[in-house]
Amino acid sequence: MIMQKSFLRYINIVTYQADKFAKKLPRSISLDELVSAGFDGLLDAVQSYDPSRRVNFEAYAQQRVCGGI
Repeated sequence: MIMQKSFLRYINIVTYQADKFAKKLPRSISLDELVSAGFDGLLDAVQSYDPSRRVNFEAYAQQRVCGGI
């Protein structure tokens, strides 16, 4: 349940980053593909986040989403 809430709370990171990447990439790469890859990155962030490292989750998730895209 906690994972689901975290995932839903940060969906805006995925859509923002996917849109940003889409503007720089060829039109042959669809926004849907970028969003899908970003969701994979967000899911990875939610599953692998370690709060004991004292890193802000949003910053961590942003990096994982960009890496996924």
